[in-house]
Amino acid sequence: MNKLIHSLMALSLLSLFSCKGYTDLSVADFDKMLSQDATVQLVDVRTADEFAENHLPGALNIDWQGDGFIDLAKAALDPARPVLAYCRSGKRSAAASSALQKAGFTVYNLRGGFLGWTEAGKRVTKYEVETFWTDGGKPVRITLIKHGSLEVAYDGLSIQIDPVGEYGKHTDYAVEFPKADVILVTHEHKDHFEPATIDILSAEGTRLILNETSRAQIGKGEAIANGQRTELPGGIVMDAVPAYNTTPGREMFHPKGNGNGYVLTIDGLRIYIAGDTEDVPEMAGLKDIDVAFLPVNQPSLRVDKDKMPRHVAIIMDGNGRWASGRGLIRSAGHTAGVKTLKNILKTAVNLKLESLTVYAFSTENWKRPLAEVDFLMHLFSEYLQREMREMHENNVRIKFLGRTEDFAPALQKLMRDAVELMKDNTGVKFNVAADYGGQDEIVRAARKLAHRVQSGELEPEDISAELFDDALDTCGQPPVDLLIRTSGDLRVSNFLLWQAAYAEFWFTDTPWPAFTPEEFVDALVAFGKRNRRFGALN
Repeated sequence: MNKLIHSLMALSLLSLFSCKGYTDLSVADFDKMLSQDATVQLVDVRTADEFAENHLPGALNIDWQGDGFIDLAKAALDPARPVLAYCRSGKRSAAASSALQKAGFTVYNLRGGFLGWTEAGKRVTKYEVETFWTDGGKPVRITLIKHGSLEVAYDGLSIQIDPVGEYGKHTDYAVEFPKADVILVTHEHKDHFEPATIDILSAEGTRLILNETSRAQIGKGEAIANGQRTELPGGIVMDAVPAYNTTPGREMFHPKGNGNGYVLTIDGLRIYIAGDTEDVPEMAGLKDIDVAFLPVNQPSLRVDKDKMPRHVAIIMDGNGRWASGRGLIRSAGHTAGVKTLKNILKTAVNLKLESLTVYAFSTENWKRPLAEVDFLMHLFSEYLQREMREMHENNVRIKFLGRTEDFAPALQKLMRDAVELMKDNTGVKFNVAADYGGQDEIVRAARKLAHRVQSGELEPEDISAELFDDALDTCGQPPVDLLIRTSGDLRVSNFLLWQAAYAEFWFTDTPWPAFTPEEFVDALVAFGKRNRRFGALN
């Protein structure tokens, strides 16, 4: 009889599991799976506002309560890989997990949710976190804090690189990060070297390793020079390598080669970290690097300000091809492309560019598969929610080109909110072409002028190129000087047909997700060498 009862209980439990379809995990088991399985996909199903405040490192945000959750998940996630889901308390993620399981995913739900995770003392972050895996299958999580400031977390160790609290956005290291096991300083500039923050992160046993000039200034720690090697906790081998010029004639960049780059070899994974990025001959000796973090160093020094374009336009092409070439789904390319856009806009701000226009979504892009379009709309919303405050702080003024009234009401409101927030800013005019086509824009401008003629406000002979220009979406901005297209295609694809009448073109085979600020500056430098004749002989 007892055997029969036990069998019935087992069948009941199996039936209950089958009905639910997904697996609930405790905080400990969830953390274990996250740490040990390189294939997992971590999904935060809370709202974008909740996600922006704090989230688990490496999570992708897809709002369970937003429109088209399953379609977005299908576009963003690989059904062949397990999904780890969480929300605030575990209730929303339970519903989301059930829906994902029915859609063909293998899903594990965090029991107790974000609250249980934080109550257990587990790490959360508001920063972007990239995860890489060692040869032995252990995760290395790198938190991108700001400019050259990073945290490398491996096997319970915390390594802080160039920690600064007050440069740019404030970072509260005492609250947001644990005490460091190792602190590395590349060079002594204030955006990389801040003694007060070093003190905050230091505990008994923390190793502080600096370039020689920083060591002389702070009066403590270990000085390391280019070419030297040391072993860090956890069996990590660190080499100090060149990152800054010693080459004669290039002294405008960190003169005298007084800074370090660092190569960390972590169980076969080789990570190169430079304080700032420079095209230096000394770096040619670096070999077999798996991951490189290269903050941009003062690109304005390479650009002749008298030969700078006033208005740069970019066709951001190649997201899907970039992803396919790496065995990833297309949405991974779009997500990576957003990171590139953030870096290029920052560079435009640093260079004090007058106008930057990017081709985000064309009138023809509606023809793409519905799941991809839905994901792009989600990504667009997420980008605005996350970035509009920082854009505002950087004095950017945003404008949207195209027939924006065709977007979902919630996205339209976000766009209006962003424009309203930045309307009085005087920095880079950042134009986002969305549901945009050059021919459509010209037709709309012609209709505006036709209505003015029809109403008697305007005579046909009064219409001029200047008046037509004022009827375009880019009213009040200079014509395009330089048009950049990534990923190898040699066409304008119905983009800014009127404004680019005398634009210089710059094409690159580099797909958009791999397009760097350095290559952007290469295009600006090339523009400065062009002889623009505008139809004249010279």
